[in-house]
This record gives sequence, C-alpha cells and structure tokens, in this order.
Amino acid sequence: ADGLHFERSPAYHTQVFADLLECYQVMQPSTLRSELGTVLDKMAQALVNLTHPDGFVSLFNDGGLHMSYRPQTCLEIYAKLCSKAIPQAEEHFALSEAGYYGLRREQSLLLVDCGIIAPTFLSGAYKVNEWWWMQVSTSIMRASGANIHAVLRPITRSRSAELTNANFGRPFESADGRM
Repeated sequence: ADGLHFERSPAYHTQVFADLLECYQVMQPSTLRSELGTVLDKMAQALVNLTHPDGFVSLFNDGGLHMSYRPQTCLEIYAKLCSKAIPQAEEHFALSEAGYYGLRREQSLLLVDCGIIAPTFLSGAYKVNEWWWMQVSTSIMRASGANIHAVLRPITRSRSAELTNANFGRPFESADGRM
C-alpha cells in the first residue's frame, strides 16, 4: 500500500489519520499497536506529500480545505505520539495505488491525479469527472483543473514546452474543450 486512504481523498485521508492517531494513543504496547505505527508512518508521508505550500491538503476527490484538521496539526501529533520526526516532503513522488503523482520545487507543487475514479467496490457517485486532473500551487496561489490553463499558459505557449508538459502532446484544453 502507498499509505493513502482507500477512497483516494486527501481530505478523508487526513480525517482517518487523525482518528488512527487517537486509537494509537490509547492502545497498550502490542503487535497490533506496532503494526498501526507502521501504517501511520506511511500515512504521514502521504499526507506530507499531498500538502500544498499553503499548508492545506490537496482538494482531489471530494475534499475541502476545512473539513478536517490541518495537516501540520496531525503531523505534529504523529511526531509526538510515535516519537518520530515529521517526514520531509519528497521532491517527486508516486502514490501509484491511489494514482497521485507529484513534483515539488521550492515553494511550488504540481499534483496529478491519474488513478481510477474510485475503488471498484465503491459506487464513485461522489466523484466529479476526475479521469485526469491536476492541481498546481505556489506559496501564494493555487489552481485546479481548467484553472491551471491560466497558470501554465506562459509555459505551455512557449516553443520549448512544445505543448507537451501536461497533456500528452495535445494542446492544453480545459475540461469543456476550450483552449
């Protein structure tokens, strides 16, 4: 497992991470608690990787900025309870099972969701047309989906980019097909 909650929602992941930290706190030392600690390690790394420079979690798959604790709050509790340092955000990462891939440079983050809509045993009714979705952010702004066009326009319109950076060689289009 890549550490992300099975519904592939970073916001749900944050909520479940907080719940499991509470469980870990009240458990007596045991094999089960040790196994939960290993799961929490993976969950912490996934949370760090999916947290934008503004300190909030990615909004993929039914997420919201304020529907759970802030990632940093959860990670500080994790570090204290598990006696570990907060993981460092990876420069590039792949959460292959969830279908999330990321690239981080200084105070910028590009996230791509190209996984399946939902686990096969879920209806996926709450998913909003997320066959292939991106988010990009810097320390001062955030864009998602079709809004990325405005952010990436100078890059995608440059000759060196060849219009291939984010759209498999096709001209960058919004979700409704407009350039």
